[in-house]
Amino acid sequence: MGSHKKSFALILGVLFIGLSLQACLFGLRQKSPFPYKALAITGAASQTLLGQIQFDVLTYIDVKVAIDPKDADFIVEILHDGPSSQIASYSSVGQVTGYTSMMFVLYLGLLIKRAMN
Repeated sequence: MGSHKKSFALILGVLFIGLSLQACLFGLRQKSPFPYKALAITGAASQTLLGQIQFDVLTYIDVKVAIDPKDADFIVEILHDGPSSQIASYSSVGQVTGYTSMMFVLYLGLLIKRAMN
């Protein structure tokens, strides 16, 4: 695996671990290291998802969130997001006893190389 693929995998892993840990109310003792100074989150994401990702990044990862993508070293572009749900099981009388709710997110990570002055 190339170093860019490893960095990308690390970034996404940390991002989703942070989301997962918040869901179970586990508080981290310190922020996770991040190989870049600034991260921008762009795209056509719902405001709910965008706000949640920005909150998680600021809370759990040691990186600045850039408002303008020009100021970022790494850009995560949300291409599509949407809720998905399904009934997992029924009781013998036809009542729903299990329900699965998921969020589907399609994203693209862009590493920005800056020229050294």
